[in-house]
Amino acid sequence: MLRTTLILLSAAAVMSCSPRPSYEDVISTFRDNKATFTMIASKACDIAKEEGKAKYEVSRAKEKETALLDMAQSVSVNAIHVEHKEERCYLSMPVWETQKDNVESQFAYRYNVTSPSPYLQQQHDYQNVVQAVEQKKPNNLQFDMQLSSKWFFTVSARHQSE
Repeated sequence: MLRTTLILLSAAAVMSCSPRPSYEDVISTFRDNKATFTMIASKACDIAKEEGKAKYEVSRAKEKETALLDMAQSVSVNAIHVEHKEERCYLSMPVWETQKDNVESQFAYRYNVTSPSPYLQQQHDYQNVVQAVEQKKPNNLQFDMQLSSKWFFTVSARHQSE
């Protein structure tokens, strides 16, 4: 338990210290490595199914999970969250996270999104998103850019109420 907590804290520290990638960087990483993302989805879903849990976080506790996380790091992903619901496997893989002032922001690759929130280019510039959430207009904002039939790049920001 302590080891898992330390790993998660280390990953969060690395992601929050690294510079925010541009939307274009995240999209081109996916396009350049689509086969790797397909393999990550297959292996992560299989591992979680073997564990028999509805929600599962891939960790370095087992050798095959370490290999999977090493593969994920090759495409700038530091964590893999898996959820099984109604025989479908869903993934969320954070690429970048930060908390500044009262706004927590995250960029993530997501797999099998059932109800994506459409990306609107003029509204969803990162600075516009953060500014709206800082002013609590709205408290939370999320949108999804479709990368392939099953993969999305998701940007989310939420206000940390006091």
